[in-house]
Amino acid sequence: MRREVQETFLDEFGSACFIDGTRHTLNVAVASLMLVRMSQRSRPESAAQPLVCVMHLTALPSWLSMSRVQRQSFVADHVEPLLRHHPGVSVRWIDVEAFSSDCSDVLLADAADLRSWNTFVEALRDTEVFARPLFRLELLNVGIEDGYLDYDRSTSVGCR
Repeated sequence: MRREVQETFLDEFGSACFIDGTRHTLNVAVASLMLVRMSQRSRPESAAQPLVCVMHLTALPSWLSMSRVQRQSFVADHVEPLLRHHPGVSVRWIDVEAFSSDCSDVLLADAADLRSWNTFVEALRDTEVFARPLFRLELLNVGIEDGYLDYDRSTSVGCR
């Protein structure tokens, strides 16, 4: 992978590149920095900052007593349609019960913006996931992806 990235950048930029006016030999670290800088330039300043949402959940006996076939059916009937209805949110489900006593599962979500996340959570609350309940919410952390860069731009800190 490193070689592939390096070769792609060599083809595109040559064996040396300039970052902030300083000449650098192309390597993985420099290529990574270039990608970050390019992505910063490609996002309009007025664009909504993407959110990363980490929801710690504990599976309750009502979920655990269901067979695996019933669980798969529940996800297909209730969760997947919800996700299709909220295209601004994508989720990953992470099992942690073998490694943590704080929760059994982590829902890791990327949300396009605050409204996308809020409408997804409100809709999720209306399902049996929380209404029955099948899971208990233990902890919710929401952060702004690259929020420090937005702060730097808004305060000119990044320009010093």
